[in-house]
Formats: sequence, structure tokens, C-alpha cells
Amino acid sequence: MRKPRSPPSTAPRIPPAQMLEQVGLALYGGDWQRALARDLEVRHDTVRHWVSGRLPLEPGHGAFNDALALLQTRAAQTVKAAAALERWMAANRK
Repeated sequence: MRKPRSPPSTAPRIPPAQMLEQVGLALYGGDWQRALARDLEVRHDTVRHWVSGRLPLEPGHGAFNDALALLQTRAAQTVKAAAALERWMAANRK
């Protein structure tokens, strides 16, 4: 018996360089290239070249795995900080 096919993805096809930029902006804001390069442990020029297309950047590139880990860590830290702030506010507001 054949396995049913998965429905086609409804996610828009975003070029890898554009996805990297979205991730960088979400993590670091406007000066994201240097910060992302530091955390990915690559040269700043490498990130610049990925974004400009001078160096190949495919969806399977390991930088995306590392970037996802950075986003997940940041998300967990943000949730923890928000909970701490809520507790602090509840205890310190009269």
C-alpha cells in the first residue's frame, strides 16, 4: 500500500539569503550581519557574501541549523524574562 502524499507546502518560497536576513533582523535588529557572523562563528564577509549572492547559500546549509538554534534559545530566554517581569510587576505594584 502506498503512503499518501503530503500536501504541497503553503509557505512562500523565500530565497535563502532573504531568510537569513529575516533571521538576523529578528535576532539582532539593524546591525545584524556582524552579530550573526559572530554567533555563527564565521567571518562578517561570509555573511555579507551570502546575502549578496557572492557565496552560495542553499537551504540545507548548516548555518540555517545554527540560526534556528539561536532563535530557539532567544525565544526561550524571552519567555523566561517575560514571566520574571510579570512576577516582579505583580509583587511590586500596589
